[in-house]
Amino acid sequence: MHCLRKSLFWLIMVIAFALLFFSMVAELSAEKGVLGIFNFRPTNIEAMGYNGDILYALTTTLELEKDIEVMSRREMENMLFQKGLVQTDNPDMVLKAGEILGINFILFGKVTKSGGGGILAVLNLIDIVEKQVINSWSLSFSGGEAINREIPAFVGELKEAIANRKQPPPASEVEEKIYIENFQAKGEKGKVALQWEFEPIQSISAFHIYRSVKKEGPYQFLGKTEKNVFIDGEPKEGQFYYYHIRIFLTSGEEIRDKKSVKA
Repeated sequence: MHCLRKSLFWLIMVIAFALLFFSMVAELSAEKGVLGIFNFRPTNIEAMGYNGDILYALTTTLELEKDIEVMSRREMENMLFQKGLVQTDNPDMVLKAGEILGINFILFGKVTKSGGGGILAVLNLIDIVEKQVINSWSLSFSGGEAINREIPAFVGELKEAIANRKQPPPASEVEEKIYIENFQAKGEKGKVALQWEFEPIQSISAFHIYRSVKKEGPYQFLGKTEKNVFIDGEPKEGQFYYYHIRIFLTSGEEIRDKKSVKA
């Protein structure tokens, strides 16, 4: 009987340690990083290979600098595989993947090789929480060697974009007084004209315009204006769009207006 009790005691201890170990592993695996980087899609045969070179240069630079927490590619690929998802440059699918991965941002895009030998990478950074693309870059490389030489400068811009989203400026006392009115969208001759009203005495420096095919997002950045009008010249016929505005103050603060319009 004594031996049986002793065996049961050690069995319970082994189970307890095992539970503690797996709990720690689960807690660590939950820290998936703030940024995921998807494979960049080659738009033509000539671009195949260069998309991998850009991805390698980017991930290597981030690993060396260690300023951004990046999700493990193996873990990311395993999770997407289990959910039947693939790495893509479709913003809707990227957003869905980001929600499953539990990360804050995803960098995605496409790479094109031109007939003149140049390489163009169009990269987008999507904020999973805000459900919108917050930055877009068009990077031009003269050739393969230029990729390693110029990627570090892009990484600096990427870090700045993420840092600004992770640490937004404190709310201003004047924020409640900043507003726009009569936000409207009107289709005319293959374009959508956006217009709104605001008091010129407000400390507004510019407006950023975003568009989505769904009210809940993701929203794609369209452009910037310092006036109270904006023309979207690239709508698809028969497609409904939703627009919203971010207000930038002269102090550098940003206010996300809650109004949206449909066109």
